[in-house]
Order: sequence, then C-alpha cells, then structure tokens
Amino acid sequence: MLSKQLHSLIKPARIFATNAIGLTLSVSLVLNSSTSQAGKNSAGSVLAELQGRWQVSHMNSLVPVNPSSGAIGDANGMIAEYEIKPDGSLIHTFFLQQAQYGCTRRLKTLKTGRTVVKGSSVTFIYEAGTTSSEDSCNRQYNYTKKLAPSQETFNFTLQQEGEKTKFCFENESLKDCAVKLN
Repeated sequence: MLSKQLHSLIKPARIFATNAIGLTLSVSLVLNSSTSQAGKNSAGSVLAELQGRWQVSHMNSLVPVNPSSGAIGDANGMIAEYEIKPDGSLIHTFFLQQAQYGCTRRLKTLKTGRTVVKGSSVTFIYEAGTTSSEDSCNRQYNYTKKLAPSQETFNFTLQQEGEKTKFCFENESLKDCAVKLN
C-alpha cells in the first residue's frame, strides 16, 4: 500500500514543480537534428538569426512531500534567458532555486550589455548587473550586490529540431542549448 501512495504522490509533485516555477526541461544533447553552421554566415545575418529571447532551463522533477501534512515542498531548478535585441543589446537573466532539508535558497541575476558575433563565435559583454540571494534558513546568505563588468565568449551553432530553434553554445566551462521563445 505504501508503494502505491508514494507513486501517486510523485506524479502530482512533478506536475506541481513544473508549473510552480514555470520551468521546462531543455535537453542539451540534440540527436538527429539539422544544424546550421553559424560560421558560414556573415556577422550581420547571424545576429539577425540570434535576435529574440532564448531560454535554458533544467529542473529536478522530484520534490519533497511532507508525509504528515501532504504539503509539497519547493522544487530544484534553474532558468536562464538571453534576450538579444536588433541593435545587439543584451539582457541576461538567471534564476536558481535549491530546496533541501526544509530550506530554500534562491539566486537571481540580471545583466545587461551587448552581443558581438564573429563567425561561429559569440561574445556577451556585460556592462552592468546585479545578483541577489535569498536563503530561508540562513539570513547571512541574503544579499543584493552589483556585478563588475565581464564577458563570456562561446562557440555556437543554431539547430532546428522540429518546430524548435536551438542556440547551442559552449566554452571551456559551459555547454548548453537554449530554445528560442519568440
């Protein structure tokens, strides 16, 4: 009987976690998809292809459930968005939530800057930004601070998978794909 009860709780918890944070799972590995090599295009046409909102999201679909009350706990996940405007300006947002042992930590970051494309390379030059942290159990980790200017350079490709356009990027510390939202 306990097995059936646990199984019935896991599916609603998964659905709740997905809807509560608004995260969708984006798979980084793209199998059997068509790939456009960005390096074959001029910098102007690549920038046109990159314009819009791109989203990377990952989450853990299992969330804790209080056995006494049946209350569903917070989910674990992250979502990052890159909004690239026609003039090359950039808005980058990042949200991370980790819930463990009844404590929830949230990290939010907003960076603005510009986008520079050279062949199959894209550089995000962040000119301003803020990051904030909220920890429900340890107030010492609650803060908001301004970020110093920085930049990230990635090799990238644009991939088409069915109706979805993906912006796949990688450097020595990060490899992921973002789905175009608009």
